[in-house]
Amino acid sequence: SWFLLQHQLLKPLVLLILLPQLLLLAMTGLLLLLTFGPPVAGRKIGITSFAVQRQLGVDTPDFGHVMADMIYGDGDVLPYERLQQPRAEAEVALILDRDIDVDCPNVADIVASTGWVMPALEIVGSRIADWKISIFDTIADNASSNLVVLGGPARRLDGLDLSAGPAAP
Repeated sequence: SWFLLQHQLLKPLVLLILLPQLLLLAMTGLLLLLTFGPPVAGRKIGITSFAVQRQLGVDTPDFGHVMADMIYGDGDVLPYERLQQPRAEAEVALILDRDIDVDCPNVADIVASTGWVMPALEIVGSRIADWKISIFDTIADNASSNLVVLGGPARRLDGLDLSAGPAAP
């Protein structure tokens, strides 16, 4: 059944295709999900740390989609049965006031489009056994997306210093 396949741990991918073809396949999978599943509620960027990029042998972050049924609020009970080898990562969620309408946005473009920020926990998970993943695995696995827990309160970006990380006032 689909449920069993979705929760079965897999071996790392061995592919004879290049990264652009894998990205095309991942987008094809997203189109199928959009046709038969929940809507996209947001996007995520993974592998932003240079140390993790070196570990995976890549020089760029990967990208994934946050579907509406992946978002939970502070205090919600998380559905453990949806998790595969879960790990929690502290994040800052950006809530956009408007679309980012440039092909290659810079920090100023993103800040200009951001209306609110919130503390968040990303619950990542991997369907690849023992987290022995490559960039190909993370792309095929929606950037290891699993769940997002939004904390509160949401705050306007004006006057906040996010450069110091989660401990910033």
